[in-house]
Amino acid sequence: MPAEEQDKNVQAIINELNIGNLSQEEQDEVLDALGDIALKRVLMTVFDRIPEGERDEFQDLLEKNDQEGVQKLLAQHVPEFPELVADSLKMTVEEHKRLVGEEVGLRLTRALAKET
Repeated sequence: MPAEEQDKNVQAIINELNIGNLSQEEQDEVLDALGDIALKRVLMTVFDRIPEGERDEFQDLLEKNDQEGVQKLLAQHVPEFPELVADSLKMTVEEHKRLVGEEVGLRLTRALAKET
């Protein structure tokens, strides 16, 4: 993905999460955490779709950072990989928003309960 498109996507996530008022360091921390979660989801799905006999090869390719080999294996077994990544990231962002909303609601409820 071109850097310009990636920057645009990152900014869209920052806007979606309403974290633009945080420091750059705090934004990066949130984005890194969400990226890690999304990556784990994608890898779990990919490993499920790659035949058992080729999983060690896939792991080796990842460890060697052989992007060409990884792309070839993904194209063969997970042709919808780009959509899988986008869906995983979308699910992760939605889950984060839901959890933050629940936490805010819980804190508000506790604060109101203390006042009464």
